[in-house]
Amino acid sequence: MSDSHFGNFSFFSDIMKMMGQLGPDAWQQTSRELAANVIREHKGDENPDPAVRQRLEILTPVIARRVEHLFGDSAEVVALRPLDLTELALANWHPLLARNLRPGTTSPNDGLPGGELAPLLQELSSVVGPLFVGFQSGSAAGHFGLREWSMSHLPLPRQSPRAGVVTKNVAHFAEEWSVDLDHALCFAATHESVGATFLRRDGMSIALEALLFDAINDATAVRGDIMERLTGLFQGGDLSALTGNPEALIEQIGDLADTPATRRLDRAVTLLRSAIEGVALHITSEIVGPTPLLAEAWRRRQLSDEVSHAAALFGVSFSRELQSSALNFIEEVHTHFGWEQIAALTQADGLPLDNELDDVHSWRARVTTSPLAN
Repeated sequence: MSDSHFGNFSFFSDIMKMMGQLGPDAWQQTSRELAANVIREHKGDENPDPAVRQRLEILTPVIARRVEHLFGDSAEVVALRPLDLTELALANWHPLLARNLRPGTTSPNDGLPGGELAPLLQELSSVVGPLFVGFQSGSAAGHFGLREWSMSHLPLPRQSPRAGVVTKNVAHFAEEWSVDLDHALCFAATHESVGATFLRRDGMSIALEALLFDAINDATAVRGDIMERLTGLFQGGDLSALTGNPEALIEQIGDLADTPATRRLDRAVTLLRSAIEGVALHITSEIVGPTPLLAEAWRRRQLSDEVSHAAALFGVSFSRELQSSALNFIEEVHTHFGWEQIAALTQADGLPLDNELDDVHSWRARVTTSPLAN
């Protein structure tokens, strides 16, 4: 394409030539570089405090035995830096995000007087779409690593078997909420061990990936995919205003539409988060004794996290109503059937149907007689 198509915006030609040389996966490299910059700006690449790491290492064998006793398997949990968690997040998220980068189906000539800008819009959207995903995921992963303890904070399919907790972030939580550090470390390691055990199971991965696929398809049907949304914005908007205000561009194309499929995904991820939390608190209390202060601090933190930048990448939100419903369901399962039965959620058809959220007996009858039962 000649630069004449770009008019006063010829710098786009240079960007697109550069991206063409980098290849179709350039957005992933962009994502990793931005995430690393976010982390290093806050010294998140420093090694874990040796004293805190040693305290974690004392606890992990005990935790592994408890998790294995309940669920027949456990994950080895190690101490991580914030940078390690960020890199782990991107390794797990990139394959899931790639499906949102399909070529747009809307013709860029639609609605354009004379269609003279069609070549610009077509090529611009094909470049900016992946770049946008790279920037958004890199920023989200960087801040995820700076704040969260482990991958289990956002229960999504695991692409990597590695499990670990950011001891620096756990120590910060313990100090902020006046919680005993050993109690917080025990809970964090148990939370990740349970989460990794659940989320790497084939049935759980199949169920979650299907929900993610449905959510993206539904949202795309309503609002178009990233390419189509970009084309629509450039067709109807002031190009100089959009390029001069990238924050406005992110706000306009960043969120998936609210659809039945995205709501099902919200419910599934919230249920899994509550299940992992409930089991982790139970095992922690078995190891260190009653921990009411820890449980209260953790749940207050969760309720304040209705909108997560990382969760928003996948169209997931944690509303208070959903969190309350999920906690009630998990507590009912525990009360009537024991913590061991929570593992039934991880089979391919284990997530509750609409009519089962308030009827755990119907849910258990279905999942225990299913040919897909764990």
